[in-house]
Amino acid sequence: MSRTSFLFLLLFLAVSCTRRTPGVELELNGGAGRAVAFWEISADEGPVFLDSVRLDKQGHGQVYVPKNGEGMYALQSGKGQQNLLVLFLPQSPAAPLSLQADFDNLVSTARIASPHDTLAHTALLYQQMLLEAQDEIHKTENLWAENRYLVRNVDSLYEACVQNINTMQETMRTVAQELCTENTHNLLPVFMVNKQLAGKDLFDMESGQDIAFLLDCAQRMQEQQPDNAHVRRFLTTLRRAQANQRQRTLNSDTNAKP
Repeated sequence: MSRTSFLFLLLFLAVSCTRRTPGVELELNGGAGRAVAFWEISADEGPVFLDSVRLDKQGHGQVYVPKNGEGMYALQSGKGQQNLLVLFLPQSPAAPLSLQADFDNLVSTARIASPHDTLAHTALLYQQMLLEAQDEIHKTENLWAENRYLVRNVDSLYEACVQNINTMQETMRTVAQELCTENTHNLLPVFMVNKQLAGKDLFDMESGQDIAFLLDCAQRMQEQQPDNAHVRRFLTTLRRAQANQRQRTLNSDTNAKP
């Protein structure tokens, strides 16, 4: 090998080593020999495929992130909401996150063993709560579908089912509001604002009240994370929603005039 080729190889290896860093260590039951996809959730492009890993015979594997890759990422071990787990990784992790779960039920069984990263645990808990709420709503919908022609007082059954669904929606909305308020120093509000429960957004982007709440969160996020692309896009989206809401109100007032 020539001296020039040798130096080029050293340079290539040095660049390769600095471009990626261990991000998540996986231990997935039932995952032996199966593949896990790893995505970055970009502020501008949405989900961007980064890497995939085929787990060994013990269901162990490791995925890598770009160097200084603070942000939102997603692990996908199969199809469906229960197998798509969003993670928040710090800029300079002391060690990779250690994630244990069942391959076919990633979100509901996931446990972050180490290190004890508050944001990672909070985000995981929220996703598990959301999945449990979704399951509860499905059970309620099935209860209605299976019994509406069997019960004598169908109106009471309907009202009970609707009340249960509304309660689940409102509970998760309250949790989301509290977490948004408490986490303006990170990207958790950006993730939660786009979440749905039973096909309904937790935050209504046509509601002046919801937009005002989220704008307050976004403005505080900008103060604490002024250079973050996710925060800039979040703030721009909310300001556009506010302008649209004001225009709707103006149109409504104009049409209401005699």
